[in-house]
Amino acid sequence: MMRGGYVIKTSSDLPLKGQSGTYALFFWLPAPMTMQVGRLGSVQLPAGWLVYVGSALGPGGLQARIRRHLATSKRVHWHIDALSIRQRPAGWLALADAQNHECDWAQHLAAHPKASIPVPGFGNSDCKRGCAAHLIAFPTLFGPEAVQKWLIAAFPEILTKPVQVVGVNH
Repeated sequence: MMRGGYVIKTSSDLPLKGQSGTYALFFWLPAPMTMQVGRLGSVQLPAGWLVYVGSALGPGGLQARIRRHLATSKRVHWHIDALSIRQRPAGWLALADAQNHECDWAQHLAAHPKASIPVPGFGNSDCKRGCAAHLIAFPTLFGPEAVQKWLIAAFPEILTKPVQVVGVNH
């Protein structure tokens, strides 16, 4: 089903059980949001699109990880949980190729001229590649479709692997 230019999927359209890889979550914030994020303390997130990049290589894979991020009732374990319990992701993109492209995607998105890092260190506590954060902010007019195009331009192999993009109107 198409709405607002995005493909809308239900929870039954999650990646197949056991598929692992990299994902991006898209959050739409109509207004700035202040929240507590673990050791980062009180943080201010800007209005607009936020993109969080992660990987799911364990036994539950992408299906379990994305399902967890879509749930609003959960124990806060990761930085992203502090956001996802307050604002459900508007959509997600997943590349099921059993590889970890998390830092590659985060660094590429952060290098976009319209991107900003709203909270240094957000989502990259275990990062070994020096990413500023794995949460990247974009202005209101740069949404999930533009992010997907930006990623594919840098990582054309995305086009040859199973990719799912979902989203909703904001």
